[in-house]
Amino acid sequence: MKRRTLTRLLAGLLFWGISLPTSAMRYIGISSVNNVPLFNIRSIEDFKTIVSEYHLSMLYRSSTQLIAIADGTYFAFTTGEYNTIEDYETGNAKGFKNGSDFYAAQKLGIEASDFYYWYSSNSFTSVDDARDAYKKGFFFTLGKKNQTSSQCYYNAKGLGYSSYDDYADYLTYTGLGYKTKDEWIRAAEAGFHGADEFNSATKAGYITFADYTEARKLSIAEKKSYDSYKAMTASIDKVVEKDKLTRAEAFVLVLLQDFPKGEMSISVLSNRLRDTLSRKSDIRNALSSFVFGTTGNSYNRIKTGSGSGRSQSLDSLISEDGLRSFFTTVDIGKSGSYDQASDVFKKM
Repeated sequence: MKRRTLTRLLAGLLFWGISLPTSAMRYIGISSVNNVPLFNIRSIEDFKTIVSEYHLSMLYRSSTQLIAIADGTYFAFTTGEYNTIEDYETGNAKGFKNGSDFYAAQKLGIEASDFYYWYSSNSFTSVDDARDAYKKGFFFTLGKKNQTSSQCYYNAKGLGYSSYDDYADYLTYTGLGYKTKDEWIRAAEAGFHGADEFNSATKAGYITFADYTEARKLSIAEKKSYDSYKAMTASIDKVVEKDKLTRAEAFVLVLLQDFPKGEMSISVLSNRLRDTLSRKSDIRNALSSFVFGTTGNSYNRIKTGSGSGRSQSLDSLISEDGLRSFFTTVDIGKSGSYDQASDVFKKM
């Protein structure tokens, strides 16, 4: 008896539905449909074709389906919680996963699905804050330090940063240990990375990372010492190329070039050169490696005398015996002269 009554009711609704224009489609909510010949339609286009061909203006809506009744046959299309055909098509076109999300977005005044799902995955206080964050570049899944968009947005806002780019810069330079963006930029332009390295370098007087790195390899602490080393090694190599000498020979000649004019015994000369070298204690080891190290220059050789090799040390080069050997081996030309008989060096 109940089934007959339902059938008559649906038939009556169908009759009245046919007489209505399609633009005034009505949706009648029902809890479920049982014990009826139900055909599941796969596509919305096919379902719309049925509605159109039968001139239906009334559909029945369960929680997940739309149902059309035509000639006593029940046609169902699964909408995924959409209430109407129009909403289904609109929501799908905009990329919403289901009707529940579509209607939730509508209540929030959100039209775009990507914005809705981004908003839902964050913890914004309001949609207005989310929109403001979106405009200012806080649109991502996870930002620096694995912070969500909302975390980044509110943290940046608290620090006074108006865009994600500025906040990201802040996280970058503070993460590297810098206190200000200007300091970070200056360090980056000079080739530095971490603040500790930059601060150590600038404290020692270095301006560029390249100089600081080379100086550390040479075990030279201060920039002024490094400059002294670079100047002296450049002078040595210049003499090597010009006079075809070894670096060891050129080293002695460079030391002699700084002496004032006059005469002095080899013993006095040796002591003065030792004093000069002692004042270069901060670059002494680096100089020694440079003078006696390997080089592609064909003139870098240690001269021998009386069949025995000369000791490879800076002190030996400027010892009395080392100087005598030097003067008898190297033509110092206009720089000065050495008299073996009197054992006296004369600087011109």
